Amino acid sequence: RRVLFRSVSQSRYTFTLIVGNQYGCTDQDQVTITMLPAPAYSVGTDTLICPGGTAQLFATAVGAISYVWNPITGLSNPFIANPTATPPFTQFYTVSITTSTCTINDSVTVVVDQPDFANAGSDTAYCFGQSVQLGATGGVSYEWFPATGLNNPNIQNPITSIDTSIVYGVITTTANGCIVTGK
Repeated sequence: RRVLFRSVSQSRYTFTLIVGNQYGCTDQDQVTITMLPAPAYSVGTDTLICPGGTAQLFATAVGAISYVWNPITGLSNPFIANPTATPPFTQFYTVSITTSTCTINDSVTVVVDQPDFANAGSDTAYCFGQSVQLGATGGVSYEWFPATGLNNPNIQNPITSIDTSIVYGVITTTANGCIVTGK
């Protein structure tokens, strides 16, 4: 028969195992487990980047011996505290920090903004002396190029009244600051 006793003293736990058989013989053994406080550590916050952008990851811990980031997708070096990340898509990274007393696991997400494509609208033909309103989509701010013949190259729907053929393009900026170009 087995009887398990536990005594607690601060952050130390002592477990005693007593084993007896049908003849009245018993034996016991003890094991003491000391709970060490987790070392002070910090892992950076989630980050938003534009496609092709780079984010700096941060991890630190008092007494750190090693760092291992997973997955390695887009990382400059998965075995350092502060690698740069250039993931092709939103990536959830986990870091394992090993100290002399324990291993700490934490995570951070690098969100890759997937902006809509900039769209400068359909090709248009118009007669001499007429004006045409252009229209772009895919952003919160717009910059048309070239500015030739436009009443305002910095709005979503400028009006052009140029007397020659021209191809306009537009650069849009998303709400997150990513830049997309369209024609």
